[in-house]
Amino acid sequence: MRRTFFILVTCLITLPAAAQFTVRDLLNLSSMEPRNLDHFMLKRGFSHASYLTGNDRSYMKVARHRKRDSLPPESLEIHEKDSSTYFTLGTSSSDKYLEGWQNLLHAGFSHDKNDDPLRDSLSLFQKENMTMAVSWQTIDSARRYTFSLRLRKVPEKISFAEDLLQFDTHAYLVSYFGRDNVTDDLYYFSDSELQKCSVLYMGTNKQAAFIWADQGNLDHLSYIIVSNVMPTRISDQRGVPDASNEWEFRNGLHWGMPIRDMLRLNKMDFYVYGNKSEYAFMVSPENSGSLDFKKTAIMLKCEDCFGNELFDQRQVSALDIAKANLPVRIFDIILYP
Repeated sequence: MRRTFFILVTCLITLPAAAQFTVRDLLNLSSMEPRNLDHFMLKRGFSHASYLTGNDRSYMKVARHRKRDSLPPESLEIHEKDSSTYFTLGTSSSDKYLEGWQNLLHAGFSHDKNDDPLRDSLSLFQKENMTMAVSWQTIDSARRYTFSLRLRKVPEKISFAEDLLQFDTHAYLVSYFGRDNVTDDLYYFSDSELQKCSVLYMGTNKQAAFIWADQGNLDHLSYIIVSNVMPTRISDQRGVPDASNEWEFRNGLHWGMPIRDMLRLNKMDFYVYGNKSEYAFMVSPENSGSLDFKKTAIMLKCEDCFGNELFDQRQVSALDIAKANLPVRIFDIILYP
Protein backbone atom coordinates (compact mmCIF):
# COMPACT_ATOMS: atom_id res chain seq x y z
CA MET A 1 0.00 0.00 0.00
CA ARG A 2 2.81 2.38 0.95
CA ARG A 3 4.66 1.58 -2.30
CA THR A 4 1.48 2.30 -4.29
CA PHE A 5 1.12 5.67 -2.52
CA PHE A 6 4.66 6.72 -3.47
CA ILE A 7 4.13 5.65 -7.10
CA LEU A 8 0.95 7.78 -7.24
CA VAL A 9 2.70 10.83 -5.74
CA THR A 10 5.60 10.44 -8.20
CA CYS A 11 3.18 10.30 -11.14
CA LEU A 12 1.41 13.47 -10.01
CA ILE A 13 4.71 15.35 -9.65
CA THR A 14 5.96 14.30 -13.06
CA LEU A 15 2.72 15.04 -14.93
CA PRO A 16 3.24 17.94 -17.37
CA ALA A 17 1.58 21.19 -16.30
CA ALA A 18 -1.36 22.31 -18.39
CA ALA A 19 -0.46 24.88 -21.01
CA GLN A 20 -1.57 28.43 -20.25
CA PHE A 21 -4.60 29.69 -22.13
CA THR A 22 -3.81 32.98 -23.86
CA VAL A 23 -5.68 35.47 -26.02
CA ARG A 24 -3.88 33.89 -28.98
CA ASP A 25 -5.67 30.64 -28.08
CA LEU A 26 -8.94 32.55 -27.93
CA LEU A 27 -8.36 33.73 -31.50
CA ASN A 28 -7.49 30.19 -32.59
CA LEU A 29 -10.80 28.90 -31.23
CA SER A 30 -12.62 30.89 -33.89
CA SER A 31 -11.32 28.56 -36.61
CA MET A 32 -11.55 25.32 -34.63
CA GLU A 33 -14.13 22.59 -35.21
CA PRO A 34 -16.58 22.29 -32.26
CA ARG A 35 -15.74 18.59 -31.83
CA ASN A 36 -12.11 19.50 -31.03
CA LEU A 37 -12.88 22.12 -28.39
CA ASP A 38 -13.17 19.84 -25.36
CA HIS A 39 -9.77 18.22 -25.93
CA PHE A 40 -8.12 21.61 -26.61
CA MET A 41 -9.52 23.17 -23.42
CA LEU A 42 -8.67 20.11 -21.29
CA LYS A 43 -5.02 20.38 -22.33
CA ARG A 44 -5.04 23.96 -21.06
CA GLY A 45 -6.36 23.09 -17.63
CA PHE A 46 -10.07 23.75 -18.14
CA SER A 47 -12.83 21.40 -17.14
CA HIS A 48 -15.95 21.08 -19.19
CA ALA A 49 -18.65 23.00 -17.33
CA SER A 50 -21.81 22.55 -19.33
CA TYR A 51 -23.36 22.15 -22.75
CA LEU A 52 -26.03 24.65 -23.59
CA THR A 53 -28.09 24.75 -26.79
CA GLY A 54 -26.56 23.84 -30.17
CA ASN A 55 -22.81 24.51 -30.11
CA ASP A 56 -23.08 26.75 -27.02
CA ARG A 57 -20.91 25.60 -24.13
CA SER A 58 -18.90 26.86 -21.16
CA TYR A 59 -15.64 25.88 -19.42
CA MET A 60 -13.97 26.71 -16.12
CA LYS A 61 -10.34 26.64 -15.10
CA VAL A 62 -9.63 23.84 -12.62
CA ALA A 63 -8.62 25.33 -9.26
CA ARG A 64 -7.79 23.16 -6.22
CA HIS A 65 -8.35 25.74 -3.49
CA ARG A 66 -11.11 27.97 -4.85
CA LYS A 67 -13.77 29.10 -2.42
CA ARG A 68 -17.23 27.82 -3.24
CA ASP A 69 -18.81 31.28 -3.79
CA SER A 70 -15.84 32.88 -5.55
CA LEU A 71 -15.45 33.32 -9.28
CA PRO A 72 -13.20 30.83 -11.10
CA PRO A 73 -9.72 32.15 -11.94
CA GLU A 74 -10.63 31.73 -15.61
CA SER A 75 -13.78 30.86 -17.53
CA LEU A 76 -14.74 30.54 -21.15
CA GLU A 77 -18.20 30.75 -22.70
CA ILE A 78 -19.12 30.08 -26.33
CA HIS A 79 -22.51 30.92 -27.81
CA GLU A 80 -24.07 31.66 -31.19
CA LYS A 81 -26.47 34.51 -31.93
CA ASP A 82 -27.59 36.42 -35.03
CA SER A 83 -25.12 34.80 -37.49
CA SER A 84 -22.22 35.40 -35.09
CA THR A 85 -20.26 33.23 -32.67
CA TYR A 86 -19.11 34.74 -29.37
CA PHE A 87 -16.09 33.51 -27.39
CA THR A 88 -15.86 35.16 -23.95
CA LEU A 89 -12.82 34.68 -21.71
CA GLY A 90 -12.99 35.87 -18.11
CA THR A 91 -9.86 36.04 -15.97
CA SER A 92 -8.68 37.50 -12.66
CA SER A 93 -5.09 37.88 -13.91
CA SER A 94 -3.98 41.45 -14.58
CA ASP A 95 -0.86 40.08 -16.29
CA LYS A 96 -2.99 38.09 -18.72
CA TYR A 97 -5.09 41.20 -19.34
CA LEU A 98 -2.07 43.31 -20.29
CA GLU A 99 -0.54 40.45 -22.26
CA GLY A 100 -3.85 40.09 -24.13
CA TRP A 101 -3.64 43.70 -25.26
CA GLN A 102 -0.20 43.03 -26.75
CA ASN A 103 -1.41 39.78 -28.37
CA LEU A 104 -4.16 41.67 -30.17
CA LEU A 105 -1.82 44.38 -31.42
CA HIS A 106 0.68 41.79 -32.68
CA ALA A 107 -2.18 39.95 -34.42
CA GLY A 108 -2.94 43.07 -36.46
CA PHE A 109 -6.08 44.28 -34.69
CA SER A 110 -6.86 47.99 -34.90
CA HIS A 111 -8.19 50.04 -31.98
CA ASP A 112 -8.66 53.60 -30.79
CA LYS A 113 -5.11 54.90 -30.22
CA ASN A 114 -6.34 57.03 -27.31
CA ASP A 115 -7.35 53.97 -25.28
CA ASP A 116 -5.27 53.10 -22.21
CA PRO A 117 -5.51 49.57 -20.73
CA LEU A 118 -4.93 50.89 -17.20
CA ARG A 119 -7.43 53.73 -17.48
CA ASP A 120 -10.21 52.62 -19.85
CA SER A 121 -12.57 49.91 -18.68
CA LEU A 122 -13.69 49.07 -22.23
CA SER A 123 -11.76 49.00 -25.51
CA LEU A 124 -12.65 47.59 -28.93
CA PHE A 125 -10.21 45.78 -31.21
CA GLN A 126 -11.16 45.01 -34.81
CA LYS A 127 -9.82 42.88 -37.62
CA GLU A 128 -11.76 41.72 -40.69
CA ASN A 129 -14.95 39.96 -39.48
CA MET A 130 -13.76 39.88 -35.84
CA THR A 131 -14.35 42.32 -32.99
CA MET A 132 -12.77 41.87 -29.57
CA ALA A 133 -14.29 43.81 -26.67
CA VAL A 134 -11.72 44.03 -23.85
CA SER A 135 -13.08 45.21 -20.51
CA TRP A 136 -12.64 45.09 -16.77
CA GLN A 137 -14.84 45.68 -13.74
CA THR A 138 -14.37 45.55 -9.98
CA ILE A 139 -16.23 42.72 -8.21
CA ASP A 140 -15.91 42.45 -4.42
CA SER A 141 -12.84 44.73 -4.46
CA ALA A 142 -11.12 42.53 -7.08
CA ARG A 143 -10.71 43.18 -10.79
CA ARG A 144 -12.32 40.84 -13.31
CA TYR A 145 -11.05 41.08 -16.89
CA THR A 146 -13.02 39.98 -19.94
CA PHE A 147 -12.05 39.33 -23.57
CA SER A 148 -15.18 38.90 -25.70
CA LEU A 149 -14.54 37.89 -29.30
CA ARG A 150 -17.34 38.21 -31.84
CA LEU A 151 -16.83 36.24 -35.05
CA ARG A 152 -19.29 37.23 -37.78
CA LYS A 153 -20.39 34.77 -40.42
CA VAL A 154 -19.20 35.97 -43.82
CA PRO A 155 -22.17 36.29 -46.21
CA GLU A 156 -22.07 34.27 -49.41
CA LYS A 157 -23.75 36.94 -51.52
CA ILE A 158 -24.92 40.54 -51.33
CA SER A 159 -28.02 41.00 -53.49
CA PHE A 160 -30.00 43.89 -51.99
CA ALA A 161 -29.15 47.14 -50.23
CA GLU A 162 -30.66 45.76 -47.02
CA ASP A 163 -27.92 43.07 -47.03
CA LEU A 164 -25.40 45.84 -46.32
CA LEU A 165 -26.82 46.31 -42.81
CA GLN A 166 -24.90 43.29 -41.53
CA PHE A 167 -21.61 45.15 -42.05
CA ASP A 168 -21.61 46.92 -38.69
CA THR A 169 -17.92 47.87 -38.56
CA HIS A 170 -15.53 49.52 -41.00
CA ALA A 171 -13.08 46.63 -40.67
CA TYR A 172 -15.77 44.07 -41.56
CA LEU A 173 -16.83 46.16 -44.56
CA VAL A 174 -13.23 46.35 -45.84
CA SER A 175 -12.61 42.63 -45.30
CA TYR A 176 -15.55 41.72 -47.56
CA PHE A 177 -15.44 44.35 -50.32
CA GLY A 178 -11.70 45.09 -50.33
CA ARG A 179 -9.73 48.15 -49.23
CA ASP A 180 -9.82 49.68 -52.73
CA ASN A 181 -13.63 49.76 -52.66
CA VAL A 182 -14.11 51.34 -49.21
CA THR A 183 -13.11 54.96 -48.49
CA ASP A 184 -12.62 56.57 -45.06
CA ASP A 185 -14.31 59.93 -45.27
CA LEU A 186 -16.24 62.71 -43.51
CA TYR A 187 -19.94 63.15 -44.27
CA TYR A 188 -21.20 66.76 -44.27
CA PHE A 189 -24.72 67.01 -42.81
CA SER A 190 -24.29 70.79 -42.76
CA ASP A 191 -21.46 73.32 -42.90
CA SER A 192 -20.84 72.82 -39.18
CA GLU A 193 -21.94 69.19 -38.64
CA LEU A 194 -19.87 66.34 -40.01
CA GLN A 195 -19.23 62.73 -39.03
CA LYS A 196 -16.74 60.03 -39.91
CA CYS A 197 -18.11 57.58 -42.43
CA SER A 198 -17.12 54.77 -44.79
CA VAL A 199 -18.19 55.09 -48.42
CA LEU A 200 -18.61 51.91 -50.43
CA TYR A 201 -17.88 52.15 -54.17
CA MET A 202 -17.41 55.92 -54.07
CA GLY A 203 -18.05 57.71 -57.36
CA THR A 204 -19.99 54.82 -58.90
CA ASN A 205 -23.66 53.99 -59.35
CA LYS A 206 -23.36 51.57 -56.41
CA GLN A 207 -22.09 54.02 -53.78
CA ALA A 208 -23.39 53.95 -50.21
CA ALA A 209 -22.25 55.77 -47.06
CA PHE A 210 -22.02 54.00 -43.68
CA ILE A 211 -22.42 56.35 -40.69
CA TRP A 212 -20.91 55.08 -37.41
CA ALA A 213 -22.14 55.71 -33.87
CA ASP A 214 -18.67 54.95 -32.49
CA GLN A 215 -16.57 57.54 -34.27
CA GLY A 216 -13.32 56.46 -32.61
CA ASN A 217 -13.53 52.82 -33.71
CA LEU A 218 -15.78 53.21 -36.81
CA ASP A 219 -18.08 50.72 -35.15
CA HIS A 220 -21.78 50.36 -34.29
CA LEU A 221 -23.61 51.19 -37.49
CA SER A 222 -26.11 54.04 -37.15
CA TYR A 223 -27.49 53.94 -40.70
CA ILE A 224 -26.61 53.66 -44.39
CA ILE A 225 -27.27 56.39 -46.96
CA VAL A 226 -27.85 55.29 -50.56
CA SER A 227 -27.71 58.16 -53.06
CA ASN A 228 -26.08 59.26 -56.30
CA VAL A 229 -24.57 62.32 -54.55
CA MET A 230 -22.31 62.01 -51.50
CA PRO A 231 -21.60 65.29 -49.64
CA THR A 232 -18.27 64.10 -48.24
CA ARG A 233 -14.83 65.65 -47.97
CA ILE A 234 -13.23 63.42 -50.62
CA SER A 235 -16.10 63.39 -53.10
CA ASP A 236 -16.39 67.20 -52.74
CA GLN A 237 -20.15 66.79 -53.25
CA ARG A 238 -19.61 65.75 -56.86
CA GLY A 239 -20.59 62.09 -56.54
CA VAL A 240 -22.23 60.88 -59.73
CA PRO A 241 -25.08 63.44 -60.11
CA ASP A 242 -25.76 62.54 -63.76
CA ALA A 243 -26.15 58.82 -63.00
CA SER A 244 -28.64 56.80 -61.00
CA ASN A 245 -27.86 54.71 -57.95
CA GLU A 246 -28.50 51.09 -58.92
CA TRP A 247 -28.83 49.41 -55.51
CA GLU A 248 -32.03 47.35 -55.43
CA PHE A 249 -34.23 47.13 -52.33
CA ARG A 250 -36.31 44.17 -51.23
CA ASN A 251 -39.37 46.36 -50.79
CA GLY A 252 -39.21 47.51 -54.42
CA LEU A 253 -37.93 51.04 -53.81
CA HIS A 254 -35.10 52.45 -55.89
CA TRP A 255 -33.29 55.74 -56.27
CA GLY A 256 -35.13 58.25 -58.50
CA MET A 257 -38.53 56.55 -58.06
CA PRO A 258 -41.46 58.98 -58.63
CA ILE A 259 -43.80 59.55 -55.71
CA ARG A 260 -46.66 58.06 -57.75
CA ASP A 261 -44.83 54.70 -57.84
CA MET A 262 -44.14 54.94 -54.11
CA LEU A 263 -47.88 55.26 -53.52
CA ARG A 264 -48.48 52.08 -55.52
CA LEU A 265 -45.89 50.19 -53.46
CA ASN A 266 -47.24 51.48 -50.14
CA LYS A 267 -50.86 50.77 -51.19
CA MET A 268 -52.09 53.81 -49.28
CA ASP A 269 -51.38 57.50 -48.80
CA PHE A 270 -48.46 58.78 -46.72
CA TYR A 271 -47.18 62.22 -45.73
CA VAL A 272 -44.20 64.34 -46.70
CA TYR A 273 -42.84 67.20 -44.59
CA GLY A 274 -43.44 70.60 -46.18
CA ASN A 275 -41.43 73.81 -46.17
CA LYS A 276 -42.70 74.80 -42.71
CA SER A 277 -40.85 71.83 -41.21
CA GLU A 278 -37.11 71.53 -40.59
CA TYR A 279 -37.35 68.12 -42.34
CA ALA A 280 -38.72 69.52 -45.60
CA PHE A 281 -39.17 66.91 -48.37
CA MET A 282 -38.56 63.97 -46.03
CA VAL A 283 -41.23 61.26 -45.88
CA SER A 284 -42.87 61.18 -42.45
CA PRO A 285 -41.43 58.16 -40.55
CA GLU A 286 -44.52 56.00 -40.23
CA ASN A 287 -45.42 52.37 -40.81
CA SER A 288 -49.04 52.54 -41.92
CA GLY A 289 -48.80 50.81 -45.30
CA SER A 290 -46.68 48.19 -47.07
CA LEU A 291 -43.54 50.32 -46.70
CA ASP A 292 -41.90 50.85 -43.32
CA PHE A 293 -40.69 54.45 -43.42
CA LYS A 294 -39.28 54.06 -39.89
CA LYS A 295 -36.72 51.48 -41.00
CA THR A 296 -36.28 52.93 -44.50
CA ALA A 297 -36.24 56.72 -44.41
CA ILE A 298 -36.78 58.61 -47.67
CA MET A 299 -35.60 62.08 -48.69
CA LEU A 300 -37.34 63.44 -51.79
CA LYS A 301 -36.32 66.02 -54.37
CA CYS A 302 -38.24 68.30 -56.70
CA GLU A 303 -36.52 70.94 -58.81
CA ASP A 304 -39.80 72.52 -59.95
CA CYS A 305 -41.47 72.72 -56.51
CA PHE A 306 -39.72 75.83 -55.20
CA GLY A 307 -42.38 78.31 -54.12
CA ASN A 308 -45.22 75.88 -54.78
CA GLU A 309 -48.13 76.67 -52.44
CA LEU A 310 -48.81 72.96 -51.90
CA PHE A 311 -45.62 72.70 -49.85
CA ASP A 312 -46.34 75.83 -47.83
CA GLN A 313 -47.38 73.75 -44.80
CA ARG A 314 -45.85 71.39 -42.28
CA GLN A 315 -47.01 68.14 -43.92
CA VAL A 316 -48.27 67.35 -47.41
CA SER A 317 -50.24 64.33 -48.59
CA ALA A 318 -48.30 62.20 -51.08
CA LEU A 319 -51.57 61.63 -52.92
CA ASP A 320 -52.04 65.41 -53.30
CA ILE A 321 -48.49 65.71 -54.67
CA ALA A 322 -49.18 62.98 -57.22
CA LYS A 323 -52.51 64.58 -58.23
CA ALA A 324 -50.68 67.89 -58.82
CA ASN A 325 -48.39 65.98 -61.20
CA LEU A 326 -45.28 67.43 -59.54
CA PRO A 327 -41.91 65.79 -60.45
CA VAL A 328 -41.12 64.58 -56.91
CA ARG A 329 -38.66 61.69 -56.79
CA ILE A 330 -36.53 59.77 -54.29
CA PHE A 331 -33.17 61.46 -53.69
CA ASP A 332 -31.75 59.68 -50.60
CA ILE A 333 -32.70 56.30 -49.12
CA ILE A 334 -31.57 55.78 -45.52
CA LEU A 335 -31.48 52.28 -44.03
CA TYR A 336 -31.57 51.71 -40.27
CA PRO A 337 -30.40 48.47 -38.60
